[in-house]
Amino acid sequence: MIRQLVQLLLIPMVVLPISVQGESVGKMSRTEKETFLKKSRVVSMEEVGEGVSNPWKVKLERDGVQMNAIYKSIDLRMKGPTAYGSETAPEYVDSYKSEIAAYELDKLIGLHLLPVIVERKVKGKKGSLREWVEDVMPRYGHGHRPPSGTELRDWFHTVWLFDYLIYNIDRGTHNIMIANDWSPVVIDNSLSFNTYQKPMRPLYRFPREVIGRLRTLEKKPLKKALGRYLKRHQIDALWNRIQHVLQTVDRRKAQFGEPEIYFSLPRLGS
Repeated sequence: MIRQLVQLLLIPMVVLPISVQGESVGKMSRTEKETFLKKSRVVSMEEVGEGVSNPWKVKLERDGVQMNAIYKSIDLRMKGPTAYGSETAPEYVDSYKSEIAAYELDKLIGLHLLPVIVERKVKGKKGSLREWVEDVMPRYGHGHRPPSGTELRDWFHTVWLFDYLIYNIDRGTHNIMIANDWSPVVIDNSLSFNTYQKPMRPLYRFPREVIGRLRTLEKKPLKKALGRYLKRHQIDALWNRIQHVLQTVDRRKAQFGEPEIYFSLPRLGS
């Protein structure tokens, strides 16, 4: 059962790149990492050689501490009908700004699924700069003993929820990693924040803490957090998806009861 759930969670079965950073980097808070990414000195850059968005691996240094990061500057918007399933969006978007917006939304609703990402100029060009993911399992099965099948199931429902909110049409084995505690780490969200509304995967179980935050979220602070990176119609579409989630939760709660639709994960309570 655990193997089936792992496959549903889309754990990559290939070796993941791991680099070694200073111990002090691993102890940094999110805010401290954001400051490091913004203020550190670029030591070197090299092309990753994978991905259509042409990412670069960047080595950073500040006060004797080094960190590896991924830099993207793609900001592609093509006007014209773009179909996905039975829906059509007014444009095709592949942008570093979506990466940052996804991270800001992750912070806003307390998911903790994304590594730290900031906007920064590198060689005079604005882009997203994301910490290089550490502390992930190099290969499925090479790490701590997996948690219960129930916990794994709840994690992939959490990823499904987030991908629906941002409407990421590019989630696959190439852009999800598994931390040593078996929690997912999702990366590469540049193909997100489309205007589509129909869920691309089933939504029927939900993290209680996150739904609580979505219920209290107002549109004005959402615009404030994401308005720098998204256009108005993208924020409107996100807001509509949030309302769809809450309506789905209420409908399923009335039909099946809270125990059948809600779960709690320790990391989501903070």
